[in-house]
Amino acid sequence: MKLFKTIARVSAFFGGGLAIYLLSYHYLTYNEDPVKSDIIVLFVGSDDEQKFRVKEAQQLMIEGVSELLVIPAYPTIFRSKNGENVEDRRGFDNGITFQIYPVFYENTHIEILRAKAIMEKLNYSSAIMVSSPYHMRRIKIISKMVFRGEEWQLHFVGSRFVKFNLVGLNLAVNNMKNTISEYVKIVFFIFYSLVENVL
Repeated sequence: MKLFKTIARVSAFFGGGLAIYLLSYHYLTYNEDPVKSDIIVLFVGSDDEQKFRVKEAQQLMIEGVSELLVIPAYPTIFRSKNGENVEDRRGFDNGITFQIYPVFYENTHIEILRAKAIMEKLNYSSAIMVSSPYHMRRIKIISKMVFRGEEWQLHFVGSRFVKFNLVGLNLAVNNMKNTISEYVKIVFFIFYSLVENVL
């Protein structure tokens, strides 16, 4: 009987932990259907995933969702022309400037601030944010705080080409690492956004 209770407690502990992890993972993987927009904003990432993010952005351009691709991290603008993506210096040559960043910041936040500066300079109001699926919830949280007002129309699309190892109910080590990292970064952003004027 004692052994049975021990097994039941251990099973409940691991079962509860698994349920919390799966719900947490599901919450992060936010995704919307793409809508025709002024620009596509591509967020940079690890070498392993970046090619899949780029592929998603290029596919959206092929589908006619937008002809402009902005990569705020560099920053660079590409225009789709005759099936090719060519660099477009419009805007940067006219002096797009970025605000001074706070002492504490998170890279995705900076990319979103830059995306907003570019959109304001070029008089654009709609954008599709593209990254890996598990990254989209954090991008949405930060974007909604940076892009305030009804004039902004933002859509959040996780790359369909990023494939997670589904063996063991998404318990691949890399998936767990990404999940934990995303929540730490969300908490970090919320904390420093409360104590610094960063928006």
